[in-house]
Amino acid sequence: MFSFRSSSWFNTDLYSDRINHELPSRLICVPKDARGPRLIAAEPVEHQYVQQFIYSFIKKRLKELYGNLYIDFTRQDLSQRLAKYASKHGSLSTIDLKSASDRLSCWLIERSFRKSPKILDALHSSRTRWIKYSDRHNTIHAFLRKFASQGCATTFPIQSLIFFCICLSTSRGHTLQEKLINSRRSIRVFGDDLIIPSSNAKDTIRLLELLHLKVNVNKSFTTGYFRESCGGDYFMNYDVTPTKLRHIDTASPTKQMALLDISNNLFQKGLWHTSKVLEKYIRNIEKYPIVSSVSGDIGIKSYVGGLSRHLTMRWNSRLHIVEYHTLCFSNKVDEIDRCGISKLRSNFLSKPWLNESYSSNILGMSSTKIRRGWRPLELTSFKGIGAG
Repeated sequence: MFSFRSSSWFNTDLYSDRINHELPSRLICVPKDARGPRLIAAEPVEHQYVQQFIYSFIKKRLKELYGNLYIDFTRQDLSQRLAKYASKHGSLSTIDLKSASDRLSCWLIERSFRKSPKILDALHSSRTRWIKYSDRHNTIHAFLRKFASQGCATTFPIQSLIFFCICLSTSRGHTLQEKLINSRRSIRVFGDDLIIPSSNAKDTIRLLELLHLKVNVNKSFTTGYFRESCGGDYFMNYDVTPTKLRHIDTASPTKQMALLDISNNLFQKGLWHTSKVLEKYIRNIEKYPIVSSVSGDIGIKSYVGGLSRHLTMRWNSRLHIVEYHTLCFSNKVDEIDRCGISKLRSNFLSKPWLNESYSSNILGMSSTKIRRGWRPLELTSFKGIGAG
């Protein structure tokens, strides 16, 4: 889907004019799984503003027409519920597509929105046609032959609409109204996760392939009692979603906090042995309190209540509460000083008083630190296991 042209040797007048007048998106890699990273595009700010506006319009219009039927861009749980129901009754099938956004062509978009020229013009105008990737040795520019990359704000809603139209075209009924009525509880689309009637699965898959879309046969289920959609696995109405821990990283405080959360989540799901193994990788675990499974405090979750006998305790006479000396996570956000025209513009917009000390700094990346500190704990005692 990319047509690569290296900037070290490709330098025609047409290409130079396009680069000078149209900003390209930037190709970046984000973590996906153990097989490799996911390639997405960081869109130019000018394009992103327009793309977000189009996305808001589509979301609002769909909400007005169908409510949360068929498509809801913000709720995966609706697809998961329907997949769970399908795993018991078998009347519905789950279809997953491979490289859906990469195979969504402009040809398909143009023919799908040919009756809505204003929307089509807006999609074409906000679409980034060029993408670049830079490393230490070279800068590579590519011309996009697909509609848009992941990272474009219109990719997800547009592909959801296209796939919904494909699923709807194979459903029962002679008119559009009949198809919509017959599909009220049998078709749901969230990105490239499709749920359709099992009776239409063969025709839907055939139509997807004719449109040069590739069905992921390893993650599509049309027979049997197993269904998978939006990250949820279900068998005969039971949630059998596995816990996927791709690697263990304890290098930073943020990773330590994430590992503690994963260990607690595994414990609460009943995977106690796995949770115990992960506790071995948490540094200074003996300095954390044991807290109730319903407590919001940071610590090791337990179903038999809280325990803090291993921690130093003190009475805070100012707040009149008991505090414990334990490990705490703290977040600090550094401020970056503005300069030049950006600082001047911020000064005009904020309108500070003339005798006021004004700072127009912007917030940077937050950093997490682990430290020992005094804090109160929400400890609940059960079966004689107390806080003292």
